[in-house]
Amino acid sequence: MSGDQEFLLYPMDTGEDPVCLSCGTIMNVAAHEARETKPDFIIFRCPHCGRTEKFLCEE
Repeated sequence: MSGDQEFLLYPMDTGEDPVCLSCGTIMNVAAHEARETKPDFIIFRCPHCGRTEKFLCEE
């Protein structure tokens, strides 16, 4: 898989907190991965069930 294609696996961050796909609870920001040469990621975690989701962030 080429470098750009790997980022197609992640949804784009819309600026709103996502809803957990498992239990429907609003997820909280768990981490922000800043990278110099690649897009940044925002990781959200569900406070109820612990599920995590990673989103691409273009800022």
